[in-house]
Amino acid sequence: MQKVADQFKADILEKEKQLTNTGSLSERLEVIKDLAYYYSFINLKKAEGYLNQLRKLSEATGNSLQMAYYHSYSSFLENQAYNYNWSIAHLKKARSIFEEEGYNAQLGDVFIDLAGTYFNLNMVEESEYWLEQSTKILKNHPDPFVQARLLNRRANLYNRRFVYDKSIDLLLEARTLLESQHPKKDIKDYHSLTQVYSNLGFSYMRAEDKDNSVLSYQKVIEICETFGFGMRLAWYYLHIGNAYSSMRKFKLAGQHFKKAITDTPQDSSQYARAGASANLGQLYFMQGNYESAMAMYNYAEKLYGQHQGLDDDYNFSVLERYRAQLHAELDNEEKALEHYNTALNFAIKSDDYKQMSAIYKDLAVFYEEQKNYERAYQFQTKYSESREKYVNEERARAFTELEVKYETEKRERETEFLRLQTTELQLKALRAQMNPHFIFNSLNSIQGYITGDNPEQAAIFFSKFSRLIRNSLEFSEFDVIPLEDEVQFLDDYLELEKERFKGDFDYSIKIDDDVEEDIMGIPPMIIQPYIENSIKHGIRDVKNGFVSINFRMEDDENLMCVIEDNGVGREIASKRQKEYQAGTHRSMGTMITQQRLNLFNQSSDVKLSTNTIDLTDNNGNPTGTRVEVRIPVMSIDKKFYNYGVT
Repeated sequence: MQKVADQFKADILEKEKQLTNTGSLSERLEVIKDLAYYYSFINLKKAEGYLNQLRKLSEATGNSLQMAYYHSYSSFLENQAYNYNWSIAHLKKARSIFEEEGYNAQLGDVFIDLAGTYFNLNMVEESEYWLEQSTKILKNHPDPFVQARLLNRRANLYNRRFVYDKSIDLLLEARTLLESQHPKKDIKDYHSLTQVYSNLGFSYMRAEDKDNSVLSYQKVIEICETFGFGMRLAWYYLHIGNAYSSMRKFKLAGQHFKKAITDTPQDSSQYARAGASANLGQLYFMQGNYESAMAMYNYAEKLYGQHQGLDDDYNFSVLERYRAQLHAELDNEEKALEHYNTALNFAIKSDDYKQMSAIYKDLAVFYEEQKNYERAYQFQTKYSESREKYVNEERARAFTELEVKYETEKRERETEFLRLQTTELQLKALRAQMNPHFIFNSLNSIQGYITGDNPEQAAIFFSKFSRLIRNSLEFSEFDVIPLEDEVQFLDDYLELEKERFKGDFDYSIKIDDDVEEDIMGIPPMIIQPYIENSIKHGIRDVKNGFVSINFRMEDDENLMCVIEDNGVGREIASKRQKEYQAGTHRSMGTMITQQRLNLFNQSSDVKLSTNTIDLTDNNGNPTGTRVEVRIPVMSIDKKFYNYGVT
């Protein structure tokens, strides 16, 4: 791993030299972007400098894509500095530009970062929403390292719901992905690995597996020290120090608390360094080194005051209690009482019954040693009351944990059921589309060309037929495919049907100019069943039958596909079908498609809908049928679809 880190550093030094010799603005922008990216993980001040250059040069040249990277990297820096709202603002701007430019693969990471930032703000529902959006992107743009980051964020949600075993499973899977060898593995992937190991340390500790917790934190620290990831290093030293303390390995704990204070950047994680200072002070106190202990308490107070976090009242209460205990040990009774009272006031402000009960217990012992039994009894009573409240809170919390675990497992079962239903309907749609009659008749047509000594036409027909079959199978693997590929598929299908019906009908496919069919996506196998219906039941027995398919933008958010025929209409078609089939066959295509639409709408925020209109003349006689399929705009990157559309 050291060789990889050294190579990264060498590459960056080379890029910094290259920057001084680069005259082309486009090359300069690319180099500055790479430098800003690297230093975002290593050196906050350098990163800010390069990001400032990236922004100015991108604005001057009108390079919107580079501005997207500027916002994406800036969001990471703001997150590192705990400026979560600013981070979200940058991510939303990056998202907007990537979507406009059609760089949808980059959206997977943007959505994961949004999920993580909202999680840091305790906005769990928003976090879940963005993880779902990222999941959709990954289905069409698979990337093992982005997948690992997604798994890591999902593990965070499981930790929040106290389902630590599931969290550990996801994190181990993420670790495997991130530790795999890949030529495109970059510094962000190693940084992501530190997040995975950190979460493993937390999850193992909550699951009472302290040994694996320590091993995980050791791995985090090794990676951070190797690559120079300093911004969160103080936290990792603090966490492993706490783990060692819980195992009563106080010497190792003290070593790591000291590292958190002295071996990390002074402008990073002051809250973690404050916690390490307070804990190191307690270790000094246990050793009887009271002067060093007080120095650490004072330093911790200074750092907490600079941080101004949400838990300040609790933290100050803890520090004041430590000071009180120290003064009590030195028989400075007046000072001890002063600090106990201050600690109690902070504990009451923080509404922490566990901390209150601990202070009341200390005061009861303090007054008992003073032989002031009345005051000792009073504080012993308050201790019992606050302890009871704390126990009740713990019971309620344990009940909540069980309830949350139950709801989580219930929702997962429901989600899995929907997924299985979706898969089943995809396969049913495929079978309905490629029905035996169509395949048999197509093969007969090919045979007819061959026996009729028309091998050239047979080859053309066979090429379209085989492409149609192949694409049907491959499309069934995707939730969304490019519109231009769906149009090609429909054109092949209609050509084959036209050939089978000996040219008794014609068709047209039109795409309005404002429809960007190369970057717009639609669910596969949605349109074809309606076209099949038009041919088989609408225009089958009509002279000069015609089917038109038109794609147009209904509005900025929705694509409209209109399938219209000049057939006999639904009422007559239904009567003929009953007479012809006599109840021995059911046309399943449109029914399955409607089921798929219903299921899609159940499991998605965007909604698909269909509307069927009976066309008539001025006298009310049927003149055909129009089907309108409304499809929400879904953008894709065509280059990530590797199936055989030709």
